[in-house]
Amino acid sequence: MFDSQRFPGMRFHSTHLTYEGARLAGVDGEITLRGVTRPVRLEVKRVECGTQPEDGRETCGALVTGRISRSAFGMDFAYPLIGDDVELVISV
Repeated sequence: MFDSQRFPGMRFHSTHLTYEGARLAGVDGEITLRGVTRPVRLEVKRVECGTQPEDGRETCGALVTGRISRSAFGMDFAYPLIGDDVELVISV
């Protein structure tokens, strides 16, 4: 379905950040998957920063979610038996 042998990765390029007050709430950008690039809006669920106990380095991580349409990226295998909507859950 994703043809991961020919297209082993997905790329995301951010174009705009949205804030609710001081909290990062969303990221607009473009996803490239299977050689096709489409706009997408991702929702930032959580951002956490802290100090690594091992070496004292400051680090941050985030949980980001979104949805894409399989057909928008040329993936129509077994449609409508397999739905068109794909949920993205990204840990950074």
